[in-house]
Amino acid sequence: LLQTAVNTLGASAMAAMTAGGKVSMFAVCPFDAIGSTAATFAGQNIGASKPERVHRGVMDSAALGHSGALSQISALRYTPTVGASGAIYGLLISYAFLFPKSQMTLLFPPVTMSAKWMITIFIVLEFLAGMSGKASDVAHFAHLGGALIGLLVMWIWKRRHILFDKDKI
Repeated sequence: LLQTAVNTLGASAMAAMTAGGKVSMFAVCPFDAIGSTAATFAGQNIGASKPERVHRGVMDSAALGHSGALSQISALRYTPTVGASGAIYGLLISYAFLFPKSQMTLLFPPVTMSAKWMITIFIVLEFLAGMSGKASDVAHFAHLGGALIGLLVMWIWKRRHILFDKDKI
């Protein structure tokens, strides 16, 4: 129905709608992957009669999200910033920490590699983009701050034996 309405506006509108849809799908892909992993994690633990693990996983994810947001506070004082990208990087680094061998695939270019390497490449690219000195509207160091906080939280939780034993899942 929506496409039919856009088609009446001409070829430029149809091309814009298609391009916007592809950009939207690309942006949502990491969240789909995290959602699939979370659904599997929850299903396995509920099936194993361990709902407390699901609750703990939700609370841990919330803590990581808030820690990533806290890392952006200094950037917010000097830069008009909108978003929760630091929290997303905190979740990404946590995912790589917990599931380093899981396979991830980029949409463009279609490259598949382990989570630990793909997230490492993302972090290096963010660092290089931040160090390039070129003005941009992207808070690269807020992304790195979120990743650093996520890594520190995971490291502390591992040392305190708070993390679940992923070999038993």
